[in-house]
Amino acid sequence: MPHFFAPLIAELDRWAKNERVAAFWWRDDDAYEMTPLFERLLAVAGDHPLTLAVVPAGLTAELVARLASSNRIAILQHGWTHHNHAPAEMPVLSEFPGHRSEHEVRNEILQGRAILARNFGGRALPVFVPPWGAIDRRFLPILVDCGFTWTSGTTEWLEPETGLRDIRVHADMIDWEGGVDRDGGRNMGDPRQKVAYLCDHLRARRLGWVSGREPTGILTHHMQQSRASYRFVAELLHVTDKHPAARWLDGVEVFARASTGLSRELTARPSPVPSVSPSVLARPANTVKPGKKALVKSRRKGKPGAMSKKKVLTVRKPRQT
Repeated sequence: MPHFFAPLIAELDRWAKNERVAAFWWRDDDAYEMTPLFERLLAVAGDHPLTLAVVPAGLTAELVARLASSNRIAILQHGWTHHNHAPAEMPVLSEFPGHRSEHEVRNEILQGRAILARNFGGRALPVFVPPWGAIDRRFLPILVDCGFTWTSGTTEWLEPETGLRDIRVHADMIDWEGGVDRDGGRNMGDPRQKVAYLCDHLRARRLGWVSGREPTGILTHHMQQSRASYRFVAELLHVTDKHPAARWLDGVEVFARASTGLSRELTARPSPVPSVSPSVLARPANTVKPGKKALVKSRRKGKPGAMSKKKVLTVRKPRQT
C-alpha cells in the first residue's frame, strides 16, 4: 500500500474508535456510448457501486444494454448534449448560460429526463449534473418543474427556497490544469493532495462541521482518466474494503438517505471485493486522447483543450410547443 494512504487509514481508525462507518460514493461523468474506456471503468469498479452522469442526447442502445445487468449502477442526468453555449465574453463554459431561452432549456431538460427514465427506469434518479458545474440561476426553477430535487456539482450556492439540494464530490481524479499524462490520459496531480481532500471532508463530517448525510465522494471522467489515476482509485478501493469503518454507497442510497434525512449510522458492510488486476488499469489502445473528441471539463476558457467537439448522435430539434 502506498504510504500516502496512511492519513486516510488514520482518519478511518478514528471513525472506528467512535463506532461509526464512513460512507463514500463514486461519480463518473460523460457516459453515453460503449467504448473500451468505458469498459475499463467498469473493470476498475468491479462490484463496487458506481453512479454515472449520463449525457442523454447521445445515449446509445449499446450502453443501455451493457448496463441492464449492472444493478449497482445509478444514473444521473448530465445536461442534454454537453455542448458549450456560453458567449465568447463569458469566462466559463456552460451548456445553460443565462442568455438562452427558458423555453429551449426546458425542452432540452425534459427530453433528457424522458430518455433516461425510458431506458433506465427507477435507476434514473431526479438528480441533475450540469456540465462544467455551470447553470444560470434563473433556470433552477425549471429543474424543479421538471421533477429534479437534487443537483450534484453545481457551483452555485443553492438556497433552501430553490427547492434543490446539492450532493458534492470532494476529490477529482484529474488535475484539469496538469496537462496530459504519458499514456494519453489527463494528469491526476499529486495523490497526496487527493487523500488530503478526502481526509478533510471525513474529518469535517466526524466533528459535525458539515452534514453527516453527505458521503465523501470521488469524481472520474472515464474518457480522460490516466493509468496512474485508476491505479490510485484501485488502491483507494482496496484500502477502504479492508477497513471496517468504510463503506461505498450506490447512488440510490446516497440520495435516498439524504432525501429522507436518515441520520442513523451505517453498520452493515458488503463482503470484500477482489482487488483490481494491474492489467485493467492500462489505457486501451487507439482511444481518443484529451483535446480530440473527448469531453473536456476545464470550466475556464483559454486552457489547452478547454473545449472540443464531442461526438454526439444526431438528435431532432425539440418541437416548439
